[in-house]
Amino acid sequence: DCLLLCLHRKACTTDILRGMLE
Repeated sequence: DCLLLCLHRKACTTDILRGMLE
C-alpha cells in the first residue's frame, strides 16, 4: 500500500488522493 511506502518516502500524497477518488 502507498501508505506504508509514504512512511519511507514522503511522495505519495497524490497517490493517496487518487485512491480516495477512485
